[in-house]
Amino acid sequence: MKLSTKSAISTALLFTICTVSHALVASPIPRGGLGQQQESVPNQQVGHDVNLQTERADGRGSVKNAATTSSRKTGVSLPKAQSIAMKHSLMLTGGIMAALIGMGATGNGLDLNTLHWNGGDEFMSLFDISATSSRFAAGVVSAVPLIYLGEQIDTSDSREANQVVFGQTDSVMTLFGRRKHAEQTVGGGSHPTLAPETPMIHVLVLASLMSVGAGISNELVFRGVLPSLVDMQVHSVALAWMLQSIVYGLAQMDSKASTGENKIIVGQGMVGGAWLGLVYLLAGGDLLPSIIAHSLNNMHDDVRTWMKINSQMDYSEEAVLKRLSDDDRQELQEVSRDVALNAEALTFANRFFYAFDYDHEGALSKSNVRRAMSYAFLKDEKQPSNDRVDELFDKLVMERKTRKFPLDRIRLPEFIRMLFMLKANPV
Repeated sequence: MKLSTKSAISTALLFTICTVSHALVASPIPRGGLGQQQESVPNQQVGHDVNLQTERADGRGSVKNAATTSSRKTGVSLPKAQSIAMKHSLMLTGGIMAALIGMGATGNGLDLNTLHWNGGDEFMSLFDISATSSRFAAGVVSAVPLIYLGEQIDTSDSREANQVVFGQTDSVMTLFGRRKHAEQTVGGGSHPTLAPETPMIHVLVLASLMSVGAGISNELVFRGVLPSLVDMQVHSVALAWMLQSIVYGLAQMDSKASTGENKIIVGQGMVGGAWLGLVYLLAGGDLLPSIIAHSLNNMHDDVRTWMKINSQMDYSEEAVLKRLSDDDRQELQEVSRDVALNAEALTFANRFFYAFDYDHEGALSKSNVRRAMSYAFLKDEKQPSNDRVDELFDKLVMERKTRKFPLDRIRLPEFIRMLFMLKANPV
């Protein structure tokens, strides 16, 4: 189990190359908050399809956006896509270089096809990508637990999980852009959605290519080269499996994320890495099922997120056009006077409200409100706890003058009142 000086140095070099290369590939999570979007990055999770830095409301209530003057024919950010592809290529090159250095240092020759760590003589070359039906089926089945893990984070009410999801949605929408830009009218004025549009086929093709690239580079380095060299030196499949999952998880860490967010990001990476390593072992030393599973999971995440957020944005745009009930309109006027809301702020609050109405009920559940407040206070030093949000939710419901509204949801005026109450006293 002792490592020579050369082996220790090569292992340390491998760990460094793998971690730094993956960190280059990882897209930073855009930071924002209520009214604090990144430059030229629309707040997609909020469903606010107009960049707040260029937004204005005229006397008729129309909203105009400089983004609609763009001459691009697709919403896809090609420079961003090219940058990600280049970084995956660099990561793959770095991993192969590390493998050659590690194999040379341990005196095992330079034949990369001999790399394996399943503890047996029967294995598939890391570079054998001939997709038979059995290998493909194994990869598809292996993607299911990864997708399930992502769904648990996506549907969680945890503030940290919500912030991770906000980062993912902003990143996906920045890359792929808006799905369509049908013009609608608001009070006689034009209300365009974000332009230019992105056809579905563009997203499917680009997401497929990027997902396959990520699957190959990540799996070859983290489930192929790294554990193979560890096993070559210490002759322990268990240690190789454990180390690759830990290093892979730590490589996901985001320097701009909070401690709570990084716990989720790193934890998800470690669990995913452990599972994909186990897939390799169960496949008898075959890396292709892990590559397929990784690629399918990434594609599912990107396409599902893009479709979900676009659908929510479409709903939000339609919902703000609907006429308010007499009760809501009267109460909204009272709230506007109490908190001194101008027309522009009221327009944004209206969109913000419907962006989190995931059930399309015209009112928000506690879970919806928790997510909305997580985003609203994303940049604030003091953030209200879920208990504080639930307390105000129940208080507003109980203080209603009428009982004709559902007790498990709050309406737009109540939501705006809660938002400003929390802004004044978050804890």
